[in-house]
Amino acid sequence: MQKGTEKDDREDSAIHRAIFKNKKIIGVGRLHSVDKNTSQIRYMGIIDQYRGIGLGKLMVEEFINISKKNNVLKVILYARESAIHFYIKMDFEISQKAHRLGDINHYLMHREIFS
Repeated sequence: MQKGTEKDDREDSAIHRAIFKNKKIIGVGRLHSVDKNTSQIRYMGIIDQYRGIGLGKLMVEEFINISKKNNVLKVILYARESAIHFYIKMDFEISQKAHRLGDINHYLMHREIFS
């Protein structure tokens, strides 16, 4: 994606997180409120060479904990097809096939927090 496409109209109200190594950003993510019961994880990614060591899991757990503290009932996200199994391991479920961005299929996924 082109630089700048990671920003939108919720930029200033979202909760941002970054993972650094030697002052270089190696992972990012953002959480924003959809409504009082739902939050959404967006713009999440870990640089390829740092994947598979638990950083993505750490980021998702941080966003789940923030959502819990805010009494949110559900967290949603739009996962790339290649990331579906990662999110399933994090207790997310597929809600529906969502859209195609370029040549990448995305799926709406959700995780109930208080059942």
